[in-house]
Amino acid sequence: MTRPGVAVAILLFALGCKKPVQPGDPLSGLFEQQLDRFARGKIVFDSVFTPATGLGPLFNSVACGECHEKPAGGRGDEVEVHATAFRGGVCDALVQEGGPVIQRHAIPALKQALGIDSEPFPPSATARALRTSPVVFGRGLLDFVPDSVILAYADPDDKDHDGVRGRPNRFVDGRMGRFGRKAFVPTLRESNAGAFVTEMGVTDPAQPTEENIGGKPIPAGVDAVAEPDGRLCPLPRAADAPEGGSGRTARPPGLLTDRVRRLPPPHAAHWAPGNARFAQSRVRRLHRPVAP
Repeated sequence: MTRPGVAVAILLFALGCKKPVQPGDPLSGLFEQQLDRFARGKIVFDSVFTPATGLGPLFNSVACGECHEKPAGGRGDEVEVHATAFRGGVCDALVQEGGPVIQRHAIPALKQALGIDSEPFPPSATARALRTSPVVFGRGLLDFVPDSVILAYADPDDKDHDGVRGRPNRFVDGRMGRFGRKAFVPTLRESNAGAFVTEMGVTDPAQPTEENIGGKPIPAGVDAVAEPDGRLCPLPRAADAPEGGSGRTARPPGLLTDRVRRLPPPHAAHWAPGNARFAQSRVRRLHRPVAP
């Protein structure tokens, strides 16, 4: 580098010039402990589960990163199968028949026991749908949006006459929903724990029960790992863990939550083309590009 080039580089450094945040980078300004948990969450994100570490009996993927891999572990690119039944104007998720997510793979023990390679599609379903795994960049920031902001956007009677009616969804206990199908799940931690079970069959104290097999219980001897089986995940050691200790200070969904919660939205250069299309489409009536 020439002397003028060195001078410019030093000047930019002195002015605190920062490079744009790249996909997969953490939010700026995190404390050391937060960065440590962010890094450990990445290890959980990339961990490949097996039946010995809790995978299955039914599953869609063997790792979080298998469904959210582009770019740098964030954008969803896998498609899952959903089942539902419309009865009397109400959408039935068919939970008692294995819905709404129909897992596409089975571990060898389940295949041997029942002779199936995937979960049976519910016979009472009236509709089948395909759903792409969601983007996780910036998604965790919804955890910090107050209920009052979400409620301020509610317009169940179309008072602004834009042709759109909407109201916030609520969880079974009345809490405001933010994540998952129809924004039903209140917190990112609960959403991640649910994804571990639904997509990989890995249970956790927050979600300690396996899903059924097309509405029927898991055959005896198929799932050899006691619940919750997520404890068998080889968790990364905390940077401040004492020597000789396990360093296991968090469950897999907890560490994953610490990562996703601190993934910023992509840099403007990544979403500029989509932003232009968003502004020109009717979709802008249904979704807010920013929150106050």
